[in-house]
Amino acid sequence: MAKKNQHEAAVKKAKKLGFADADCTIILCTDEKAANCAKASQMKSSLKHLRKRAKQLREETGQRVVVVPSKCLKICKGGPLAGVHPGGIWYGGCDEATLDRVLDAHCGEASPPTDKLIASPEG
Repeated sequence: MAKKNQHEAAVKKAKKLGFADADCTIILCTDEKAANCAKASQMKSSLKHLRKRAKQLREETGQRVVVVPSKCLKICKGGPLAGVHPGGIWYGGCDEATLDRVLDAHCGEASPPTDKLIASPEG
């Protein structure tokens, strides 16, 4: 019975967070304890900025960007790191300006910031 309740709680939480309605999901490494790739202050700042911009996009365009903070992604180089789904595209050096470029590319008409690309299905 407990597993069913946990499953139902997870379904409810995913719905509240908008997972099923997301146009785009961005996973952002914000691990302040194990981080060797960026300062904790930069990770906090990037997460705060990304959440703010995701909210703005929803209000201005109706697009839903789900922001998922993550623990260490085990790359530990050139962070903060961000993964965009769908697409499986990963970026490094994700300061506020880079995150704006990522959002513009994946939620708008701009070109992806290839200078910050660290992984993609195309190689």
